[in-house]
Amino acid sequence: MGILAKGVFHQGENTETLDTVIRAFIPPKARTKILITTFKYTAAATAHVLSIIQVRGRTTVASDAAASQKVVNLVAQPEAGNDVAAADLMAFELANGLVIFDVVASVVTLAITMTVNFAQIVKAGSPVWFFGVAGDSGVDTLALKLSTQTSHVDDLAGVISATEQGDPLILESDNATAAGFLNIIAGIYAKF
Repeated sequence: MGILAKGVFHQGENTETLDTVIRAFIPPKARTKILITTFKYTAAATAHVLSIIQVRGRTTVASDAAASQKVVNLVAQPEAGNDVAAADLMAFELANGLVIFDVVASVVTLAITMTVNFAQIVKAGSPVWFFGVAGDSGVDTLALKLSTQTSHVDDLAGVISATEQGDPLILESDNATAAGFLNIIAGIYAKF
């Protein structure tokens, strides 16, 4: 049984000012699994930590969330025993099929206020993916050495993958003290 590529993705250089996290979001593709085949990161004069943030839970949108506003109502908490809280990362599918991610600003029961307005309607029944935060238990990390470019390439098996088909994935660098550069992320949407 082999791997069939059902699409590719590529993200070029990404950086932020020092002490501002660097996040790379890889949106999902139906019935495929994200498989990162190329990853390069340059840490400057400080070692950094890269967190591989997988989806922790899923739910759906309870009622249409209007465009140009930040509040979305969920059907249920996406992860039992770990309610959505401020600073958690979540992803939503917009009416046009585009999947975006954002940071939770505040929560009142199942009404979630995000930090950025939605560009389009988020329709009732649309999928929601819950990531939590990099510091949650179960988040894999990779130590990135100071003054070094860390490079991993494996076109056959990949170097990082999403845990489930149809799930997005977030990579997050703490970008501590001296600014780093997420030079490249590339890979395939794999069908096994």
